[in-house]
Parts: sequence; C-alpha cells; structure tokens
Amino acid sequence: MGQPLSKSLNSPAIQERILLFFHDVYELFSELVQIFREFVQSKIPVQFSRAPVTTATLSLWSLFVVLLSKIYSKMIILCKFLLWLLAPDLMLKLGLRHSVLFSILFFTPFFFRKILKPLVRNMDFKIFFRLIHGQEWLKKYKKLLYKDLPFKCKTFGDYKGIATQLDEMDGLYEWKVNHVDKSYDYKRIKADLNELQKLIHNVKWHRHQLDGTNILDENESKVPNFQDKEDDKKTNKKKKKS
Repeated sequence: MGQPLSKSLNSPAIQERILLFFHDVYELFSELVQIFREFVQSKIPVQFSRAPVTTATLSLWSLFVVLLSKIYSKMIILCKFLLWLLAPDLMLKLGLRHSVLFSILFFTPFFFRKILKPLVRNMDFKIFFRLIHGQEWLKKYKKLLYKDLPFKCKTFGDYKGIATQLDEMDGLYEWKVNHVDKSYDYKRIKADLNELQKLIHNVKWHRHQLDGTNILDENESKVPNFQDKEDDKKTNKKKKKS
C-alpha cells in the first residue's frame, strides 16, 4: 500500500515531485492558451468568406482534436503522479472490483424485470397457451388483454366485463361459478360434521355429570345464553308431552 501520506510529503523527493506536478499543470494551461491564440490568429476569415460552414466545421474539429490530444497526454502524466503519490494500487483494484460486483448486483433485477420476465411471458403465450388452448383462443385472449382492456375501458363496468371474460377464458373465474369443486372430499366433510353434532348433543350429558360443581358455572359463563337455551328446551319438551 506504500508509506503513509504524512511521512511521504515531508521527504525532499516528494516535494520535488509536487513542484513538478504543478509545473505540468501550468504547462498544460499555457499550451491550451497558445492553441486558442493560434486558432484566433489563423487565416480563417479569408477561408470563411468562401465556405463558411465547411471552414467552421473543420476548424472546430481540428481544435477539438488538438485540445483532446494535449489534455490526454498531460492527464496521463498527472494521473501517474497522483497514483504514485497516494499509492492506491490495491485500493484502486478493490474499488474497481467492488464497482463491478455492485453493478452486477444492481443490474440483475433490472435484467430479470426488463428482459427475462417479458421473454417468459411471451414463451407462455407462444408455446403453453398455444398448445393447450389453440390459436383462435390465443388471438381472442391477446385481443382482450392488450387491446380491449387498456384502450376500450372507459368505465368500471367495461373493465369488469373484460376482466370477467379473461377470467372465464383462463379458468380463474371457476371458483365463483362452480361452488362444488372435485378437489374436496364432501363425504369426509359431512362425516366430520356429524361427529361434531354428536359432541354438541353430549353437552347435556356432561351438564348432568358436572351438576352442582363450580366447573359447570364456569362452563356456563363461557357460553352466552347457555341457561336460556336449556330452559327453552325444557319448556318445549313439556309442551310436546302435554
């Protein structure tokens, strides 16, 4: 990593290099000023009167090329000096490596969202839906999804109608239309319901077993209107007997 910056600045060699650095900067600015002077003092007005557009374009392009070459050559020298002064060889490599890793990290979601997801969606339309439902179904579905739904919906009723058609086509609306599904075992559900009803009917037997105890009072307090229901059952039985 090199020596610390505070120690290296105190050495005479480093101070000499710093002076050379500022001297190079001064030379760069002086050369740029000289280039501008030569550009202004050239014979542009004579050529400009004959072909103004071509002369101006070529002059600006030549000036740009000269400036770019001068700046590039001087910046290489200055960058080498700064790299030597700060000695960031390992830091520069680590910085470049981490910048590449972070760019990959942040570019991956964008890549999946903008490239892979539309590609997978298009493959579903072109292969899966085409093989399962056919070409006519796919044309109608894409027309409803990409033309009618975004452009022809002006009210909520229009949107609801097109969305309902799409749900009916891909089977998402079946749970509203068909209330009985083959994937459920209704015999098992009915048997469990019968067992639950048997347990409910046994509450009276448990009441007689726990009669006169505090447990009965606690159970009755947890069930709302428990005593009223029991009294109603007794009165109904008496009426039937009479």
